[in-house]
Amino acid sequence: KEVSAFVVEWVEGSPTVNCEITPIILDFDKKNAGMLVMYMAATAQYVLENSYSKDMRAKHQFAIETLISFYEKNKKFKKDKKMEKLIKAKEDGKLVAWMEENMKVNDGH
Repeated sequence: KEVSAFVVEWVEGSPTVNCEITPIILDFDKKNAGMLVMYMAATAQYVLENSYSKDMRAKHQFAIETLISFYEKNKKFKKDKKMEKLIKAKEDGKLVAWMEENMKVNDGH
C-alpha cells in the first residue's frame, strides 16, 4: 500500500511525467485492484527510460503490455472479460487498433 501511494503521489506531482487515465484503465482496476497503480508506474517507467518521450502511443502500448503481463502472472486476480479481450487483441496483432478504439490513442498522441 505504501509503494502504491508513493507511485500515485510521485506521478501526480511530476512536472515531466504524465499519465492519462482512461475509463477502461479504471475498469481494469475495479475488477482487480492494483491495475491502476501498475499502469501509472509503467507509463512513468516508459517516459523515464526513453528520454522523456512524448510519444503517447508508445507510452500507452508499453503500459498496456505491462498490465497484460501483470494480469497473466497474478494468480489472485479475478477473471476479467475486458482484459481477456485485450489479451486476444494483442495475440492477434491488433493491440494498436484496440488502443485507438478503447483509449482514443492514435498517431502517437
